Amino acid sequence: DTLTWNDRLKAIFGLSASEQGLTLPRFLRAIHPDDLAETQALFMAALAQHHEFNHEYRIVWPDGSVHWIVALGHGIYGTEGQPVRMTGAAFDITARKQAEEKFAKVFQISPVSISISRLRDGQYLEVNEALVRQFGWSREEILGHTSVEIGIWHCLADRDRWIAELRKSGRLKSYEVSIRIKSGEQRTVLMSSEQFSLDGEECVLNSAHDITELRRTEDALRKN
Repeated sequence: DTLTWNDRLKAIFGLSASEQGLTLPRFLRAIHPDDLAETQALFMAALAQHHEFNHEYRIVWPDGSVHWIVALGHGIYGTEGQPVRMTGAAFDITARKQAEEKFAKVFQISPVSISISRLRDGQYLEVNEALVRQFGWSREEILGHTSVEIGIWHCLADRDRWIAELRKSGRLKSYEVSIRIKSGEQRTVLMSSEQFSLDGEECVLNSAHDITELRRTEDALRKN
């Protein structure tokens, strides 16, 4: 149950370089109570199955502040395969987690419809409340399904052209398309899209601004 840490790992846990007496029980007490059971289970499973340990979780510093780390571990085993020790590393990802939380808040409160979907098939991974209100489908009806399955695209050829344009530069701004909402009504929207990688999967962050009434007004003015 003895731990050997370098000075940087001690600092990540809010400890001074001179800190001594590091043991496994003391380490476990530093894990956030809400993350302890899962972290222990994954740690033991990695050793038992001879897998690499790779997990993000929260820790609590001696001053009570909460921080996020990602911990990596590699088991060392005896001649009969029994775990002897584990070597590894930890990285402080608190700033990244805080940025993610801020993005999530902005994502949800934005009055503009925003979605995250997989590039290869259009399956929705996340949508905000503005999109639910604008398109008419509930989150449950959208998440885990593709835009084609739901029937959002008025013309599938339009989606193919949009994807082709997006792949060229990785982003599009104010790209005009025609979509269909749940009621069956056809709407004209300006889509701004950004391609990015999420857990090794190419995804699309997309916003849709409804300009249907603007286009109708422009058509009426031209006719007059």
